[in-house]
Amino acid sequence: MLEELSNGIWTQVEPLSMMGIQFGNRTTVIKLDDNNLLLHSPGRLTEKFKNNLDELGKVKYIVAPNYYHSLFFEKYVEAYSEVEIFMAPKLEKKRSDIPCSGVLGSIPLIHWSAELEQHLVEGLPAFNEVVFCHKPSKTLILTDLAVNMLNPKGIMTNIHFFVHGANRRFAFSRIVKMMIKDKNAFSKSLQLIMNWDFDRILVSHGEIIASDGKKTMENTFSSYL
Repeated sequence: MLEELSNGIWTQVEPLSMMGIQFGNRTTVIKLDDNNLLLHSPGRLTEKFKNNLDELGKVKYIVAPNYYHSLFFEKYVEAYSEVEIFMAPKLEKKRSDIPCSGVLGSIPLIHWSAELEQHLVEGLPAFNEVVFCHKPSKTLILTDLAVNMLNPKGIMTNIHFFVHGANRRFAFSRIVKMMIKDKNAFSKSLQLIMNWDFDRILVSHGEIIASDGKKTMENTFSSYL
């Protein structure tokens, strides 16, 4: 079920598992000034979810915010003939089966620049994650850069997040840390993001940080700031 966080931004969480590990997935829905909808890392397009979306506005833009978040896109292409899909760098080659309207970078597209900041995190080419900030609601939107698995389900899920130093807390996973290729560039990206005005944090996997998000980011990424 869609949960409205504040005027213009909603989320929906659904189950998602791989090899017995239950990650879950959060879709973020943003209504733009022109009443078009932008979907960030959308999950399964069920009939109920489609009806909810159609009640909110017109699904116009879909964002694949990093190299690993492009599941379920086929159904959106089938359902919305005018939808435009924007992908993280290199994903357009991996998902050549999906029409790509553009590759995301650090400059917000004019379609959503009034509502969103965006930045391509440098120094982490395996993910090429683009981080967003919804300015009206002061919400930072992350994908895999951090997780917040407070209530992991099942033995395999607990073991996975424990091994990666991310169990039952907001965390920068060890597996992501290991993929940093340029620490200086990564640090500069984080410093830029920290200059944005945000309080809430959304992650694709785990619970919402409802307030004090900037302090949470500072504590988690202190060695890179």
